[in-house]
Amino acid sequence: MAHLITIDSGNKGKERYKVMYEVRTLDGRRKRKSKTFPAGTTRREVERFKKKVECEFDDGATVVYKGEQMTLKEFCTEYFEVFTENLSPLTVRGYENICYSPHGLLAHFNPEMKLSKITMVHLQNYLNTLHKDGRSKKTISNTRGFISVLFKKAHKAGYIKDNPALDLTVPYGAKPKKEAKFLDVQDAMKALTFSASMGGHYETVIWLGLLAGLRKGEMAGLRYENIFIDDGMSELHIVETRVAAGGKIYEKDPKSEAGRRVVQIPEILAEMLRRKRHEYKILKLQGGQDFNDEEYVFCDKTGQPFKPDRIYQYHRRFMKKLVEEYPEIDYVKLHGLRHSYASIAVNGGMQVKSLMSQLGHSEVKMTMELYAHAFEDAKKAEVAKINDTFKGVVEELKAQGM
Repeated sequence: MAHLITIDSGNKGKERYKVMYEVRTLDGRRKRKSKTFPAGTTRREVERFKKKVECEFDDGATVVYKGEQMTLKEFCTEYFEVFTENLSPLTVRGYENICYSPHGLLAHFNPEMKLSKITMVHLQNYLNTLHKDGRSKKTISNTRGFISVLFKKAHKAGYIKDNPALDLTVPYGAKPKKEAKFLDVQDAMKALTFSASMGGHYETVIWLGLLAGLRKGEMAGLRYENIFIDDGMSELHIVETRVAAGGKIYEKDPKSEAGRRVVQIPEILAEMLRRKRHEYKILKLQGGQDFNDEEYVFCDKTGQPFKPDRIYQYHRRFMKKLVEEYPEIDYVKLHGLRHSYASIAVNGGMQVKSLMSQLGHSEVKMTMELYAHAFEDAKKAEVAKINDTFKGVVEELKAQGM
């Protein structure tokens, strides 16, 4: 049963009402609660609330959620300890950064704030603050993703009654991520030739980046057993990546189904890989029984695979030498080789669906947004072809004095 109490009954016009009522906890126990209404609230409204909680209790619907006692900080700790076992190390590391960084979730909110007190308005204001602070659209989108995952898990675990993160939006006008620098066809040709003159892993990194668009982790996880360059086949099967997180190296499947893919490669890359495979076989013979024959493309003289960051080091040293040799070329990051591949492919006539498959994107939208500049250039070139096609019409009209 619920009880209604009148407070300040002798103070006309300033009476307040308080409702004492019972609820059930998640483990079935009964608990007393109360709600005090501000002055000016009509008795009819209070009576409606009293009747509502009585009906909910009789129907077994009124429940006290654990989040009424649990703080945001406590649940974040529990989330990373309990609910991240099936996530990749890089994903966990990214979530931890969003949560614990100087501009993160716990820095914005009072860490001792109760989960049940956090509303959609609080969370949206946080995303808006990131926008005002100049954070990129991708950073804000990633933050929204983590918040959605966090509160969805809190709701499923029974810590909160409603999920406040269901309808969060990235603020309009959030600046897109700064476009990565890339090499055009002429500069890419110089990079391929220069890396070939350096040989070794320098050549392999640059050629796989510019002619296949592979990511660093995909290069680190590439094995000769997944390279098909004989009998007229020229393709790479991307089935494994090697990534570093927290000082450890992890071998894992690509992060999406689209990432597990077949990459068609040009014959010039296939020929280079035939040569590299032959060099690997020589290393294997020289190493004898102690050789680690796991067929990694990027390995040392004993067959041990490189740490992913070592691939980055080869790329960095190469780019410094390339820029010294050709000052007109801008320094391009390792991932910029992938952007270069995509831009050259689009300008060469590759359709968006094909490029999406080659790059391992799960959505066409992602491909279109990342390489909008390349598609825009290709569109201009196609329009120019239309102009050339009908150039004779203009000349005929001029001849007729029109």
